[in-house]
Amino acid sequence: MFTLMMIALKRQCKEAIMSFQRFRAGSRGMGPGRDAAGRAPRRGHGPRVESLEGKALLSAGVSFSSNGGPVTLPAAETLASLPVPSLAPADDSGTAGDWITNVNQPRLVGNATPGDAIAITTAGVTVLGQSTVHSDGSYSVRFASPLPDGIYAFRVQDLQSGGSAVAASNTFTLKIQTAIPPTPAAPVLLASDVTGPNDTTSVRRPHVYGQTEPGAVVELLNPAGNVLGTTTASILDGTFLMQPANDLPVGVDSVRYRAHDVAGNWGSPGASAPLRIVSARNDFDGAGKTDPAVFRPSTGQWIVQLSNGGVIAPSFGAPNLSNIPVPGDYDGVGHTEMAVFYPATATWSIQGASGGRTVAFGAPNLEDLPVPADYDGVGHAEIAVFRPSTAQWIIQGPNGAHVVQFGASGLNDIPVPGDYDGVGHAEAAVFRPSTGQFFVLGPNGGRAISFGGGNFLDVPVPGDYDGVGYDEPAVFRPSTGQWFVLGPNNHQRSFSFGATNLFDVPLEAPISSLVRLGLIGAPAPAAPTPPAQGALFVGCRYAPLPVAAETLASTPQVAGDPLAYPASHSGPWKNAKVQGRHSLSQGHALHALSSRRPPSAHWTRQTHMAR
Repeated sequence: MFTLMMIALKRQCKEAIMSFQRFRAGSRGMGPGRDAAGRAPRRGHGPRVESLEGKALLSAGVSFSSNGGPVTLPAAETLASLPVPSLAPADDSGTAGDWITNVNQPRLVGNATPGDAIAITTAGVTVLGQSTVHSDGSYSVRFASPLPDGIYAFRVQDLQSGGSAVAASNTFTLKIQTAIPPTPAAPVLLASDVTGPNDTTSVRRPHVYGQTEPGAVVELLNPAGNVLGTTTASILDGTFLMQPANDLPVGVDSVRYRAHDVAGNWGSPGASAPLRIVSARNDFDGAGKTDPAVFRPSTGQWIVQLSNGGVIAPSFGAPNLSNIPVPGDYDGVGHTEMAVFYPATATWSIQGASGGRTVAFGAPNLEDLPVPADYDGVGHAEIAVFRPSTAQWIIQGPNGAHVVQFGASGLNDIPVPGDYDGVGHAEAAVFRPSTGQFFVLGPNGGRAISFGGGNFLDVPVPGDYDGVGYDEPAVFRPSTGQWFVLGPNNHQRSFSFGATNLFDVPLEAPISSLVRLGLIGAPAPAAPTPPAQGALFVGCRYAPLPVAAETLASTPQVAGDPLAYPASHSGPWKNAKVQGRHSLSQGHALHALSSRRPPSAHWTRQTHMAR
C-alpha cells in the first residue's frame, strides 16, 4: 500500500511541475528566437549572416521582403515601441516609400524623445549609425559607413544618457542598389507593323520591342532626346513592347531606348535604329494606304472610297478641269489634303490643315505639269513640276529648287512619281503609253516594269493600295472603270470604282498630262513621236537596254458591260451610271480606249540597269 501511495504522489508532483512550466511559457510568449514550445535556441542557432543574390543579408532569423520595406515583428519585450523610420526624401531615389535606394549611405528620419540618442542597429546588436533627437522630437541619422548593394534588416533604438535602450522599432528591410541597368539593344519594329523594306511602316504609332533589366522603366527617345513613349519591362525576364504616345511625323527618323531601374539608376541610351514613317499617296483617311478616288469634272467633286468602305464626295476647285486636282500631304499631317493647280497662272491652291493658301510655282499654260511628291524625304509633299519640253523635274525642296532629268520629252513619257522601292521618298518615274511600261529611277538606277495596256488602253494610277509601304504599279481602264493593281509577289487584283470613259478621272492618274495631251478637257494636240520599244530615257538620250521579261499571267479578260453600281448604294454615287453614259456627249472619248486587248499581249515585268 505504501508503495502505491508513493507512486501516486510522484505522478501528482510531476504534473504540477509541467503545469507550472506551461504557465511560464504562456506568460512569456514565444519571444524573439523561441520555438513553438517557448524553448530558447540552442548554442549556434542564434542570429546569422546569410546571402541573397550574392549580397550580404543580416536576417537575424526574421522574414523580409525581397524588394525591401518594413516587416512587422515585435520589438524586444523589455523595450517600448518606437515608430519605424523612413528614408530621407532626398535619399529615397526610387519609388517613394518602397525602401529601395541607390544611395549607399542613406539617412533615416523619424520621431523620438527629444535629447535621446537614436541608433541604427542590426537586430539590436551592432550600431551602424547614431544621432541625437532634436528638441522638436525629430531626428535624422545616417549610416556611418557605405553599404554594399544588397538587402538588409535593421531597426532603430532610442538610447538614454547611460546608453541603455528604452525603445525600439520593429525590424525593417532596406535594399541598396547602385548598379545601373544594362544598355538596351536598338529598337526592333514589330513584324505586324512592317509595311515595306528597310524598317518602313505606314503605322503612325508603330510597336517596337526589346529587353533590359526586369522591372526597369524604358523610354523611347528620338535623336533630340525627347521621350516618345514609356513602358515597364517584365519583372520576369525584362522583355517589353511599347509604342509612341502620339503619332510620329512622316519621314525618316531614328529611335533608341534608355532605361532606369527601380532604384532610380539611369542606364546609357542604347543604339539607334532607323524608322521610316511613310504616308501613302492619296490616303485621305490616314489609314496607311491609297484610297481609290476620282474627280468628277462635271461637278467638281472628289469622290473617295475610304478604308472602312464608306464614300465621301467633297467639292473643291472649279468644274470642267479649269483647274486641275493635285492632292497631296503638303503639311505632313499623315493624310492627303485637297489642292488644285490653275494652269493659266501656274498657281497652287492648297486646303491645308491650317486653312487655305496659294503658291506660285512653274510655268503657265501647262508648259510645266504639276507633280507634287515627297522627293527629299522631308515628310510632306513638295511642290514640283515636270517640264515636257525638256523632261526636267523641277522640285521646290527644303533648300530651294533643284532639277532632276528623267524621261522622254514631248510627253512620250508621262510623269508618275512615287516611292516604288520603299526608300522613304518619292522617286522620279514615268509611264510610257506606247508600250504600257513604267520606268523608275530607283536607288540602283533605272528599271522598267511592264504593266497595263499601251496606247492609253489603260491610264497609270500608281499607289500603295495594299498598305505595303511602297507604291505599286497600277492602271485604270476607262472603258470599264476597272482598276488593276500589281501587288506583292506579283499578285494581280482588280476592282471597280468610278464611272467609265473618263467621266470620272482617277485622282491617282496624271491628270495634267491627260489634259495637256487633250485626252480630257481640251482638244488633243498632234501626237508626239514615241521612242523605240525597249529603250529607257536616261540623261539626254535614249539608251537601248537588254530586257529580261517574265510572263506573270495572261491578260485579264474584261467584261463588256460598263461599271455596274450596287442598286442599294446611296449618296453621291446614286445615278452615277446614267451620268457616266451622258458623258459621252463631251466628245473627248479616246479612239484608243478599247475594251479589248490584242490576243498576243501579256503582263510582263522587266528590270533594267541603266548603262
